[in-house]
Amino acid sequence: MPALAANPAEKLFEASLLEAIRSRFLHADRDPFSGARVYFENAGGGLTLRSVFDADLKYSSLPDNAGRENAASSEIGRVLRSGRADVATFLNARDGAILCDQSTTSCAFRILSAAVAGIRGTNLVCSTLDHASFYDAAKFLADRHGLERRVVPLNRKTGALDADTFAAQVDSGTVAVSIIHASNITGGQSDLNEVVRQVRARAPQAIIVADGAQHTQHCLVDVAASGVDAYVFSAYKVFSKPGLAFAYLSPRLTKLPHAQLLGKPAADWDLGTRDPGGFAAFTCVVDYLSWLGTQADASISQRDRRSQLAAGMQAIAHHEAALSRRLLEGVEGLTGLARHPRVTLHGQRDPVRGREAVFAFTIEGLTTGEIVQQFGNRGVIVHDRVTDAYSGHTLTALGVPEVVRVSLAHYNTPQEVETFLRVLAEIVARP
Repeated sequence: MPALAANPAEKLFEASLLEAIRSRFLHADRDPFSGARVYFENAGGGLTLRSVFDADLKYSSLPDNAGRENAASSEIGRVLRSGRADVATFLNARDGAILCDQSTTSCAFRILSAAVAGIRGTNLVCSTLDHASFYDAAKFLADRHGLERRVVPLNRKTGALDADTFAAQVDSGTVAVSIIHASNITGGQSDLNEVVRQVRARAPQAIIVADGAQHTQHCLVDVAASGVDAYVFSAYKVFSKPGLAFAYLSPRLTKLPHAQLLGKPAADWDLGTRDPGGFAAFTCVVDYLSWLGTQADASISQRDRRSQLAAGMQAIAHHEAALSRRLLEGVEGLTGLARHPRVTLHGQRDPVRGREAVFAFTIEGLTTGEIVQQFGNRGVIVHDRVTDAYSGHTLTALGVPEVVRVSLAHYNTPQEVETFLRVLAEIVARP
């Protein structure tokens, strides 16, 4: 087997740092129901930081709300402000507002609803790579408002979107577009900045919404550089608690008509009481990523919080790229996922360019349910995506009814990848 190619964008964490990283997460090695296991279903939800659990318990247990004249209320107000500022730091949001809602799906419907209510036009643009939250919201709102829904096809070879193909569907009548930053099925990564550049040239009036639910766990986000009007992600995908999503909203988007209490400022998008535990939890995420940045690059310790976070996310991307190459190409004595004759990889075969650490595959002669079960019986947690309300449109575009998904995160180890490859070899070897 050929040696792994050297690439400056691929660098594993030192063993001592990886051990320190894993110690900060709950259930890194085992859970109460499966026992010892390898967790490769990170696209469905990342592991939770221990500090997140503690912060959520501390602040969610308080009966007080913000805006009262007592010490607990004052602290809750501080936590909410601090958490919102940390979301802005995480996204590099320098203007606009930070929205908090129950899910990426609810954010998608609210944001696109504001776009169709406030922008005159004839069409909405989404893609077959979109998560159902955006794909279905575009269909629902297009039907309700008498607009055309234009659907950009994914590139079957790469499992991603081509910027030129996307932009070709946009014109002067486009009200809004949704762009998935990275697919939670194929791992295909969109060139967000290039898509935005081309869309802006064709439809400067359009509201551009990016779905970062998958991307935010793996790579740095910079909404200031991308020029999007909205960027949405789920907290539980980024090592925090479920039931909470955040979104950046640009100044022009915040001013569009939207549901709100009449006495609130025009640009206020909050509906109801905010969850202080959720905001405190996300501060813990930014604390952790900043710590990781200082561990990966000691010189960054004297820099600002965004610089530390950026260094942490770069280290994450490098570690995951190195794991991805091992997974796809194999290591000595173990055949990679992309090299088994009976295995079909759906999407980009390059472990770094145009993809993130999420992989879709099938094995000749086996259903995906059988594959998932056989991995699970051997202590490796993976998941299958089937033709259902969430994944049907994307799988149809890929030309398959179902796939198995294996998804890595930065706390995964080279030894866990080797365990996956050993189990894969056992499964493939069976008649």
